[in-house]
Amino acid sequence: MSSASKPKRKKPDPSAAKLTPEATQHLKDWMLSPEHLDHPYPTEEDKTELMGLTGLSRKQITCWFSNNRKRFWKPKMDELGREANLMGNTLSDHTVDYLKNWMLSPEHIQNPYPTPQEKLQIMADTGIDKKQLICWFSNNRKRIWKVKIQELKELYGVSADANLSDEHWECTRVHLQM
Repeated sequence: MSSASKPKRKKPDPSAAKLTPEATQHLKDWMLSPEHLDHPYPTEEDKTELMGLTGLSRKQITCWFSNNRKRFWKPKMDELGREANLMGNTLSDHTVDYLKNWMLSPEHIQNPYPTPQEKLQIMADTGIDKKQLICWFSNNRKRIWKVKIQELKELYGVSADANLSDEHWECTRVHLQM
């Protein structure tokens, strides 16, 4: 094989620190700590702190987390019997209950689209960020809300392709308040 056809390897960055066992342990401890176990995605501030603890670059820390959510975190979640969501959208049961209750509440069931002010309040109450909130509502209007609407249509004897009347919505609000 000629030298022209050999793949060229990138030379390692001489300024990058080596990944020591101590640095690895710091990163594993952070990822598997109770406060980060449900969402092992360090913020930029977290990365800065981890850089100081480990001597690693921001890029090294980002790559380490990307690789090791699969190697260490997902098996730990499986071991604990918890669902691992590698997209960073794992929300606590409390947060999911809050969001479901909001979506299916009497005042929101007919229109499960939070206003900008309601989004701020939901984020303050749950600790989730705007991206998580938008993704959760986008996904769960299909998974939860749409299913609930179909159940209501069956309950009221309304065909699947018809809309619920104002009277149906009022009955639903009264029923949900019980």
